[in-house]
Amino acid sequence: MQSVCGFRLLQSAARKYSRSVSVTVTLAVALALSMEEPRRASGAEGVTVEVRTSCEAMAPNSCQGVYGFTIQPDGTYVSGPSPEGRTSAGRLAPSESEALQGLAQRVLLEFDDQAATCAPRVSAIPGVSESIVVSGGGKRIDLHGMAGVLDSRCAAVGARESAALFKQVHNLMSRHYPRPFP
Repeated sequence: MQSVCGFRLLQSAARKYSRSVSVTVTLAVALALSMEEPRRASGAEGVTVEVRTSCEAMAPNSCQGVYGFTIQPDGTYVSGPSPEGRTSAGRLAPSESEALQGLAQRVLLEFDDQAATCAPRVSAIPGVSESIVVSGGGKRIDLHGMAGVLDSRCAAVGARESAALFKQVHNLMSRHYPRPFP
């Protein structure tokens, strides 16, 4: 909206002054609009979050997240598919989706170094793990832990935001992933 108002103001000024000023004003408007375009493009894409869990000692249908849980930028989510091809889908409440997108985008911005993402490690309970892949804007980070708690060896950079995201995604999966899986 700010660009449109600025454009009208500059357009009005161009009509009042000479042709050379008009050319300058037109170039200034084009430059201002082109500078705003990358901001809109990066924000419009959004972030996709994928969760995978493992629960070695449990039946797969009872292990929440074993078949995957993916949340798209628009707030839609899909659990599965199971080996039989079954899925469960829905949509987050707008407030949940906005909160997730905001936090996920902040985490992606903090991880400029792809080496800062963590590698899967042997968890405190062998065979039990949770991994979250956060991707958007050409970036991808992998976070690992279990039961909604980020592995403390995982993220030196942005640890607080990453841990909050890990917990938030786990809580969303806990509410929306069916158990037992259909």
